[in-house]
Amino acid sequence: MFNEAIELFEDLLRFPDLKPDSYTYPSVLKACGGLRRVEYGIKVHVNLIKSGYLSDVVVASSLISVYAKSGGFGLAVKVFDEMPEKDVASWNNVISCYYQSGQYEKALGYFERMKKLGFRPDSVSFTTAISSCARLLDMERGKRIHEEVSPDSVQMWSISIIKKSCRSSISHTLSLLHLLRNKNQSNHG
Repeated sequence: MFNEAIELFEDLLRFPDLKPDSYTYPSVLKACGGLRRVEYGIKVHVNLIKSGYLSDVVVASSLISVYAKSGGFGLAVKVFDEMPEKDVASWNNVISCYYQSGQYEKALGYFERMKKLGFRPDSVSFTTAISSCARLLDMERGKRIHEEVSPDSVQMWSISIIKKSCRSSISHTLSLLHLLRNKNQSNHG
């Protein structure tokens, strides 16, 4: 399927009256990432610069993912740093890049920077930050970050379940999942 997406993109480029757009680029970039084809991602990147679509936050985030998945970590961070607009998803992309490359302090640095700039972390942000703390064996910092999560949020429940499942019995973990399900049913029913 990824190969077909790239072939269709190639076909599209052969027609001068048809132009890729903000829907086309994320799709072809997802295919590049799925196939780990960084060389093709670079080709699309050049196209994005020429067309002006690199300023689109979804397109730029998709490009970051291609570079991150294909081992082009430096390029991923460069694209992120040059983005004129960022959203939580793009922040999560770069935080995850640092986490996946074992640079946990940098992941946490970007997490803090994201918050200072007024972005509200989501479950991905919190999970990656807390996981970075765990990798650094910095439980105090992990606890402080954990305290930032709203006590009634799904993120808090998810993080608590992960923490409990790592150090308790399966029955205790299942009881937490049961409580979460009941809480969701009472909130939505």
